[in-house]
Amino acid sequence: LKLGFSDPEDWYQVTAKEFKENRGGSLLTYYPTIIEIVQILHPNLIPWYFHTLPNSYWQDTDNHKGFLLF
Repeated sequence: LKLGFSDPEDWYQVTAKEFKENRGGSLLTYYPTIIEIVQILHPNLIPWYFHTLPNSYWQDTDNHKGFLLF
């Protein structure tokens, strides 16, 4: 991707539209969310800091636990 990020935390602000416009859209056929793709390279990024979360994210009680323990 050619988004010019200098810090891993810059990923928090990327939108699905920007991701697709910068040639990342094909990865979304293999991974359901941008968060899952980005966490491959930057596993320490906090999911709920991202610009958007998938609707199903908070349906998983493990995600509730992670948030509360943060």
